[in-house]
Amino acid sequence: MKFEFSDEEELLRRQVRQLAREKLAPLVVGDEDVESPEIVCQVQTAMAEQGLFALFVPEEYGGQGVKSVCLCIVREELSKVSSIADELFAEVGLGVYGVNVVGHRGGKTTGSPFGHC
Repeated sequence: MKFEFSDEEELLRRQVRQLAREKLAPLVVGDEDVESPEIVCQVQTAMAEQGLFALFVPEEYGGQGVKSVCLCIVREELSKVSSIADELFAEVGLGVYGVNVVGHRGGKTTGSPFGHC
C-alpha cells in the first residue's frame, strides 16, 4: 500500500514545520521540564496565530474541519521541536472536542478564547 499526503496535507506539514523551527524552537530552548506560564502563553499564541486550533473546529462553525491525518501531521511536526507545543495542541483539542460533541449551537458560534493568554 502506498501512502502519500494530499497537496493540502503537504502544505500544512511544511507550514507547521516552519512555525516549529522558526518561532517555537527559540522559545523552548533549554530544559523543557520548566514550563513557565510566559513560555506556554507565547507558544499558544504562536500556534493560534498560525490557525492551528481551527483544525479542531468543524467547518460549519468556522473551523477548518476535523481531519485525523491533519491533526497527526501537526502533532508530529510540533513534537520534533517541543513537547510543550505538542502537549498544548493536544490539550486544546481535548477541550474543543467536548464543545463539539455536547456543546449547544449558541456556544459553538460565539467565538473562541484560544490564542488569548
